[in-house]
Amino acid sequence: YGLENWPKYLHLRDLHNVLLDNQSFLTLNAVPDAIQLHSNPDATAHVYGAIGKEYLAFLVNSDPKHSVAVKFDGHEFDLPHWSVTIVRRTRGSAPKVLYNTAQMSSLAQAAQNNPAGFAPIDGSVNTETIRWRPLDSASSDTKLVQSTRPSEHISVTDDRTDYLWYRTRVKVPAACARDGQGHQLVLHDAGDVAFAYFNGHFAGMRHGREDRLATFTFDVPHAALAQNQSVDITILSQTMGMKHLSPGQETYSRGLLGRVVLCGQDITEGIWSMQPGLEGAQLPGDPPAGLDNAADSAKWNKYNPRTDKQQDGSMQWYALELNSNALAAGGEDQRLAVDLASMTKGQLWLNG
Repeated sequence: YGLENWPKYLHLRDLHNVLLDNQSFLTLNAVPDAIQLHSNPDATAHVYGAIGKEYLAFLVNSDPKHSVAVKFDGHEFDLPHWSVTIVRRTRGSAPKVLYNTAQMSSLAQAAQNNPAGFAPIDGSVNTETIRWRPLDSASSDTKLVQSTRPSEHISVTDDRTDYLWYRTRVKVPAACARDGQGHQLVLHDAGDVAFAYFNGHFAGMRHGREDRLATFTFDVPHAALAQNQSVDITILSQTMGMKHLSPGQETYSRGLLGRVVLCGQDITEGIWSMQPGLEGAQLPGDPPAGLDNAADSAKWNKYNPRTDKQQDGSMQWYALELNSNALAAGGEDQRLAVDLASMTKGQLWLNG
């Protein structure tokens, strides 16, 4: 994301420096067998070199809960739980601890207490300027693909966006028109996330688990079925990334891959249109859109944090303008970040 994970970075930098400074011990000696240091078998030593002379030793305590005191090369060492202590001895000197995985340097501790060294910029954000609006199910004017059944997600989006709209219009099945239970839309073998709309009204969001396809079931509002001879069904499909370094990556598929069933009737075959991208988010080549666009600004509402919190799982856009003078106060070389820790799943656009 462009920001270093400073505590881990600094901690591992120290480790790498120790390994580089002592690479001769590692490269000129065979990989050693473990030496048990304590009655607890979790405490072991891995020694590159000769004990009592010159060596680089890795003192390991693999017990996840308990620290242990051990004696190694005639000296006492306290090994924290679940840790590795690196010890070096050169000719004519006593063993010296170079690094311990459980103990961070003062720099790393400071970075952990103040992540990435960022401090708030006073005056950069005016909460009075925040605007919001629900996601429009009529997406931007991007390429439209039509088919007799839903197409695989990634083949249509071409990896330019995580989002793909599926739309179809079907005659209401007789089972839907009758009162009673079973007014459901079921998406078989779908993934990773789906948002459902009936006649343009949001009906819910479903998501799978890990990297597996799932069956998504949505309750269909009776009003969408009883008052119309046909119903417009819109599904917004979202991918969540690929599991890397796994076999069969070339077969990775997402979107509506299985049957689509409405009130027990299979509607997979029909007239479907697919459209990539979100209305309000630029894809390459899209015109800019935002608060400064007169036609677009009319859609935005003033945000009230007490009454406008998202509750139903639908997507919403939030927009605000940042004070460029306040942001520029630190000079051209300053690093800037936006802290979205108070929000749930989402993405961020800057200047479109």
